[in-house]
Amino acid sequence: MGVKLLLIKVNGVEEEIKYKTSLLQLLEQKKLDLGGIIVLYNDNVVNRSEWSIIYLQDSDIIEILRFLGGG
Repeated sequence: MGVKLLLIKVNGVEEEIKYKTSLLQLLEQKKLDLGGIIVLYNDNVVNRSEWSIIYLQDSDIIEILRFLGGG
């Protein structure tokens, strides 16, 4: 039996991920600077403390926003 995959959307792009993937695992797989981002999960801002306890589901929509410095 194969690995169950889910279809989610990250920043407007559909991606397949493994079942039982947490939001934190997804972000780590993308090798992002986790200190400089805000994450929207199905249109809701998610506190950093919740990233490891949110397990992604089929059809979830994730938006990853990065802080940009400037002046």
